Amino acid sequence: VYPQYIRSRAARILPIYFFALGLALLLSQFRLDVLLSQPWRSVSELAAISQRAADIRADYSAHVMAHALMIHGLIPESILAHASQALLAPAWSLSLEWQFYLIAPAIYAAVIGRWWGAIAVAIVLAVLQALGIHLFPGLTNAAIINSWGYFFIGWSCSCFLPAISRGEGFGKSVVWLLLLSCLGLVSTLLGDSDARAAVFSLLIWMLAFFGSCWPPVSVTAARIVQIII
Repeated sequence: VYPQYIRSRAARILPIYFFALGLALLLSQFRLDVLLSQPWRSVSELAAISQRAADIRADYSAHVMAHALMIHGLIPESILAHASQALLAPAWSLSLEWQFYLIAPAIYAAVIGRWWGAIAVAIVLAVLQALGIHLFPGLTNAAIINSWGYFFIGWSCSCFLPAISRGEGFGKSVVWLLLLSCLGLVSTLLGDSDARAAVFSLLIWMLAFFGSCWPPVSVTAARIVQIII
């Protein structure tokens, strides 16, 4: 089942990804020339662009290999400078998505039908994330270990939304969802340098999710968000 699953994910992502990556490699010098010719940039900005280009050229083969394997988002910048966005900047999110696809079936198998297993997996991931941040200061949000909280919250929603929508075990489901989401929030705050933005994005999620299940929550949450803004 796993080979079939990963092949279907690869067929959806890889063709257009490699096409875009090929164009980015062909046009890399043209892109650099355009950036350096922009008259509104300051001397310090132009120097930073030139230095970034020099750093990438110094490890060009490593960058190409990392992008070819779609693991460029996983590599800390303390190991490979500008790894996640060196050759095709928007593709950092595709690398993150690919990392999730690789490990998602294993996590699903470990937690399905075992809510204690879900909490155990979340705690293990949080510990690994804390260690990763400590050991590799250049770890970015393009690495799944630094962004698993968002995926975990989404997975929790997919598990509990059907039961909540049907009104089956509403209270218990909400408690579990909030608990698991809190674990995801811990991850989000650990990995996101802008804690306010992370918390605000989760407030928006709560407004959308609980509002779709229970309209009074939508009204209350909207008022809270208005006060915060």
